[in-house]
Amino acid sequence: MSANLHNDNFHAWTQQQAALLRDGRLQEANLPHLIEEIEMMGASERRELVNWNLLRTTGNCHRIDPLV
Repeated sequence: MSANLHNDNFHAWTQQQAALLRDGRLQEANLPHLIEEIEMMGASERRELVNWNLLRTTGNCHRIDPLV
């Protein structure tokens, strides 16, 4: 069920996984997907910082609204 929830409703999956971790129910948590998501978050943050530094150093530093 947890793997399907990960694909079908990511927000609900994150809430479910957080509750399992908070309760210490590690055996029920979807550890492979949690590890993958944490690694992907770190890579995304790193890319964002690299891009920000690139924009800043080239003088093209302006706010880009992601919702536009």
